[in-house]
Amino acid sequence: MQKAIAVIITAIVLTGCASPQERQQRQSENARLQSRLIAADRSTTVTCSSKAMCEKAFSLAKVYVQTNADMKVQFSDDTTISTYNPLDYGYVALQATKTPQAGESASIKLVASCKGMNSGSDLFFNMCASKIAPAYEGFRTYIESRMIP
Repeated sequence: MQKAIAVIITAIVLTGCASPQERQQRQSENARLQSRLIAADRSTTVTCSSKAMCEKAFSLAKVYVQTNADMKVQFSDDTTISTYNPLDYGYVALQATKTPQAGESASIKLVASCKGMNSGSDLFFNMCASKIAPAYEGFRTYIESRMIP
């Protein structure tokens, strides 16, 4: 708790002491990261067409979540894997969910969360977005590159 308070106080002090140019720079970085997250969101869903392919894809999604989240796995079954929610600012939690589609097909979706991302602080948003964007961007590639027979 004291660590979180120290981080918040530091962010407030740094934001309050920033020059107009520094604030503009942070806002520009914020806008760039928002655009990157929107683009990266397209890489967060993988579609599979058969039961065997979907099982393998979801197994890979589980490995991806375990290796790319800052938090430990809290729950895992045949359709969902999720980590604990972040306890500290800037830590990323991940969840992957497999949703049945027509026939034997399914879609697997990755969702990330980060403590402080929606706090209104550019500093926390930038810290979180710079960690979530690469996780999103790498998800589909990670799975698809390992699905090749």
